Order: sequence, then C-alpha cells, then structure tokens
Amino acid sequence: MRLVRALFVGLAFLCWGLVIALAWGAEWGTETAGKIAMASSLLALVYGSSSYRKSGRRKQKRS
Repeated sequence: MRLVRALFVGLAFLCWGLVIALAWGAEWGTETAGKIAMASSLLALVYGSSSYRKSGRRKQKRS
C-alpha cells in the first residue's frame, strides 16, 4: 500500500511539473517552476520506494 501511495504522489507531482513545463511559453518563470516540480516528483518517488523497502525489511526481521 505504501508503494502505491508513493507512486501515486510521485506521479501527481510529475504530472503537475509537466503541465507547468508545457505552459512555459505562456507565462514568465514557469520553466524554473516546472524543473523544480519534476525534481521534487523524482525525490518523492525515491523517498517512497526507500521507505517501502525499509518497511519490508522490518517485516522480515519480525517474522
């Protein structure tokens, strides 16, 4: 469940970043905001997958 939630949050940030990046020509400063949004989405995916792996290790130790 945690992995699905992490992927969902990461993909939501990625879609938001893509929308902002595509709107770059419409308004000043959106290119930078799009890059920041894409970077934060990648960080969210990495954080989510690492927390999922850590929770899996804890479950294995308890068994």
